[in-house]
Amino acid sequence: MMNCRILVWNCRGIVGGTRRQALVDLIRQEKPRILFLSETLCSEKQLETLRIRIGFDNCLGMESSESSPGVALLWMNDMPVNIQTYSARHIDVTIGAQGSPEEWRLSGIYGYARTRDRGRTWELMRRLARQSSLPWLLVGDFNEILANSEKVGGAPRRLAQMQAFRETLMDCALLDMGYSGSPFTWADHQTKERLDRSLWSVGLRNLFPRSSTTHLHPSTSDHSPLLVEICVNPSPSMRKKRIFRFEQFWATHPECEDVIKGSWGRIVSGNPVNQAIGKIKHTCSALNAWQKLTFMFKQTEMRAVRSRLDELMAALFDPTHHAEKQALNKKFQELLTAEETIWI
Repeated sequence: MMNCRILVWNCRGIVGGTRRQALVDLIRQEKPRILFLSETLCSEKQLETLRIRIGFDNCLGMESSESSPGVALLWMNDMPVNIQTYSARHIDVTIGAQGSPEEWRLSGIYGYARTRDRGRTWELMRRLARQSSLPWLLVGDFNEILANSEKVGGAPRRLAQMQAFRETLMDCALLDMGYSGSPFTWADHQTKERLDRSLWSVGLRNLFPRSSTTHLHPSTSDHSPLLVEICVNPSPSMRKKRIFRFEQFWATHPECEDVIKGSWGRIVSGNPVNQAIGKIKHTCSALNAWQKLTFMFKQTEMRAVRSRLDELMAALFDPTHHAEKQALNKKFQELLTAEETIWI
């Protein structure tokens, strides 16, 4: 069984151009094999369009309604996913050959936002815990914190609210997976909190002890994405040579055809086979150099903006940061819009 990278994001609506392009950018950067989205705010037809757009093979989605703003799970064919249960607030699957020693369970959840409804989230978690004894990973936006240390700004959280969450984890035999990156995953103009997290059972921790969770840079949503890496095998010590791949969106650029014609037109000696191989090598090399100059600058700008947003998310609450964060978000959306015009 291969290593598994899972991207988890409360996207706060995925239909809009910049939000969708932010997801495309995340997928290009992190290369997940499974994607869990909450608050999709879209229909099943729009989810299917999104699946095609981001290049995933499969999608199970609950479209948004009055009871829930929508959840979705997308995955690649090389991930042996078997659907178990789903509702407006969760999707539960197993991964791996049924009955094999490495079979495990993944559940994505979107917790109720209103305080008076939080008990329904805890009830759902307990119900899921009773359904299987497989090693378990539970991810999503729980809309609650475990301690006031997971919060800055605003009024302190009531102890009873946090205690209810803690007791649920104990009843479900789940542990917080920990994280690297910013200590907070959600922010508004006066508060930062860790609402999104990954939880695992002792069984999963023992099965895949090298696994980890990273809080990624915030972007167009007020929630930061999570990258959960289930490490079946240790990473190889040597980097593999990168294979050249022609990206379809390059062809929409007016300079692309000239680059191909110019490099293919170079004279190469030898028999016809060697000539063809030489022309392909020249063309690949020319395209690679051209795309770095043409497209990589925007990626560098986006990385810089994401890095500064991450610094602001990790910093203690400061009202003066709000204006800078708004300006950075505006800049990031402009860069995403520019990328979207390239891909269309």
